[in-house]
Amino acid sequence: MPAGPTAPRQLVFAIDRAYRKPLAAALQSFLAHHDSAGYRVAVLHKTLRPGDEATLGGHFKKQGLALDFIRVERDFSAIKVGHHFHEVIFYRLLIPELFPDLDRALYLDADILFLASVDELFALDLGAHDLGAVPTHAVAGVPPHLRGELARYYASGLLLMNLPRFRAGNYAERMLEFLRTRRYEMPDQDALNYVARDCLELPARWSYETAFFREAVADAALRLEGEAAKIVQFSTGDKPWHLGNRHPLRPLFWRYLRMTPYRRTLPSKFTPVNVLKTALPAPAYAAARGVYRRWKRGRTP
Repeated sequence: MPAGPTAPRQLVFAIDRAYRKPLAAALQSFLAHHDSAGYRVAVLHKTLRPGDEATLGGHFKKQGLALDFIRVERDFSAIKVGHHFHEVIFYRLLIPELFPDLDRALYLDADILFLASVDELFALDLGAHDLGAVPTHAVAGVPPHLRGELARYYASGLLLMNLPRFRAGNYAERMLEFLRTRRYEMPDQDALNYVARDCLELPARWSYETAFFREAVADAALRLEGEAAKIVQFSTGDKPWHLGNRHPLRPLFWRYLRMTPYRRTLPSKFTPVNVLKTALPAPAYAAARGVYRRWKRGRTP
């Protein structure tokens, strides 16, 4: 059933402390396109400090947006993941039990910007679907280790969750069991796809990933989705807050971040050497580095 006009529209993010600044930029972009009345925002975490909650909560409360900080107590140490993953990716699996009175919630990764309102998503009729999400077929499709078991595969950065379906099917525990017993590459995403298979496919515009910008050069349909993008997700390891990042919406990220308490933030790895390396063509940087080394050797007693 579609959400009723008075149903709470619940947004949920999951972060560690390193993502408090990207979250601030994301929420600032949310306020640029929404009336905060009628929306609730929850932040799932384990590592935020009381001062972080006060800084973020106080800033957005002044703008009419209340944040609920929920400290996750569950232990995920038994699930072994690669060093480049953090257990925060599993917090989204707990949403059905953390919000027992809700029928739907919109989970979002924090490395996003809102380019338009998400009111339309909350008006969608999920019917008997487990969730709504953006499929990956435009770029990757079903990963090789799950081919033959899954007919399609969706990204986990935006999930419009039909919470009664998740609870009735005990999906969270089944996903954790998958992670304990099966081979996977993208832990939370593989588990979600394996268990919650009845997905209402959403257009790519609802979570337009970094890879889509590259693929759109040769894909007219994907290019049109990008022109109509509602949410953009910085989905690779190279983020707009990294020195040298060239994402087309990097300036917009910094514009929103400058409107938050983190306005004095510098790009990560911001050092004179890295600035020079970023600014100069590779041959020029190599030449400058050689000159510096010769100069340094000449100064050595």
